[in-house]
Amino acid sequence: MYSTIGSDKPASPSGLKRLARRDLPTTPRVPPSRPRETESAPVARATTFTFPAISIDLLIAWLLSGFKWIVILALLGAAAGYGYAQFSKPRFTATTDLIIDPASLQVMGNDVFQSAYDQNAQLLGVESKLRVLTSGNVLRRVVVNLDLANDPEFNGRGDGLDLSFLGLAGERTTGDPVLTAIGALEKKISAWREERSFVVTLAASSQDPVKAALIADAAVSAFQTELAQAEADSASRAVTALTVRLSELKGGVAEAEDAVAVFRRDNGLEASNGELVSTTSLTLLNQQASEAQRTLTTAQALYDQLTDPTTGRANVDAVSTATMVALRTQYGLLKQDADAAATRFGPLHPTRAAAERQLTGLQQQINAEAARAVQSAKLDLDQARNAVALIETQTRNARSTVATDGQAQIQLRELERTAKARSDVYEATLARAQEIAERQQLDTTNIRLITPATPPGTRSWPPKTMVVAGAGGFGGAALAIVLILGLGLLAEFKRQRK
Repeated sequence: MYSTIGSDKPASPSGLKRLARRDLPTTPRVPPSRPRETESAPVARATTFTFPAISIDLLIAWLLSGFKWIVILALLGAAAGYGYAQFSKPRFTATTDLIIDPASLQVMGNDVFQSAYDQNAQLLGVESKLRVLTSGNVLRRVVVNLDLANDPEFNGRGDGLDLSFLGLAGERTTGDPVLTAIGALEKKISAWREERSFVVTLAASSQDPVKAALIADAAVSAFQTELAQAEADSASRAVTALTVRLSELKGGVAEAEDAVAVFRRDNGLEASNGELVSTTSLTLLNQQASEAQRTLTTAQALYDQLTDPTTGRANVDAVSTATMVALRTQYGLLKQDADAAATRFGPLHPTRAAAERQLTGLQQQINAEAARAVQSAKLDLDQARNAVALIETQTRNARSTVATDGQAQIQLRELERTAKARSDVYEATLARAQEIAERQQLDTTNIRLITPATPPGTRSWPPKTMVVAGAGGFGGAALAIVLILGLGLLAEFKRQRK
């Protein structure tokens, strides 16, 4: 029998089959109100949908009638949860913390990479490096270093539920085992940055707690190696580009220096100790001209002294050569002896005459010596004049050459400036290339590990067995309640449609 809303006697539960037969108690049908206009009544019955009127008592009655199904599904859910917690492979998660400092180590004064000082730029740099931490290159290094390609957990032969007790073999994978391991590892590793800091946390999961810690440490090590390798590769590309440019600069320097050498040779602009040969020669000629002029002045003074300015004859008294001094000394002694003999024996004595003859001979020798001295002075004077004239001629020629070289030097200096500019650029580029080549050997990444990974003591998934079983039981009961209420609403809707 159907029960009404006001019935005091509750309906006895008879299961989901009774719900299907619409034997559940329902609310009495309320006859629809008569339409005001008889012409529109059929249209109203055909188009109006009325949701069944449901009361709390009716819902409770439906639930009581299907209570055993609620219990059954709750027990099945709890059993399923318990089985999942017992037979699913556990997952352990190890974490490690590191600081990614955007300011690289300043190892070299003029580094290749510029440090970012803006806060937004620093955060962008950290976020970029955070993406590198879980990139394919880093994961590949981890797979190769830990040989995860041969690990059943990562090569696709041992992941998921352990169904060996049911006789079901795991699905075999095909393809590159390294790529398969990278794909599996990508799902089990994650990294994030702490808010308002440069601290990055890396989490790695595995079925083995020790393996999870090894993967976390290997990922950090591979991350540092990857960043250092990236900087080395960037420096290597810069060195390669500079090396190519160096060959071009070297050719330009050689061409400019050859142009300077050819111009010097064609215009006679040979240099010695940084000065042109023509300029040096003119300087030496000026010095020689001064010396020759002094020699000429000395020779002229000597000649004037040895000759009488009125008669042009030799001035015996001015001759002071060694021979002249000896002759004068001998003449003086002989003169004293002749005068003494004349006083003692008289002027006509033969001794006096012999002395006079000797004095005459000495006088002739003195005159001859004086003439020779004048001739020598005249010869020296002529040589000095000739030397001065020759040097003056050479000086005039040298000055003309220097004037001509001065015009050529303007072009020469332009060629030398071009050669020097190219040489400076070449030397600077060569030094920079050598610095960057040395920079490849340096690791300036400023990454510090502040919390090393340790094997976790508890699994991160699944939760505890009682929690999973309770969640399964709650889910089963909720499913049963939804089914019971749905079937009841369906039955009530069909009944009201009749």
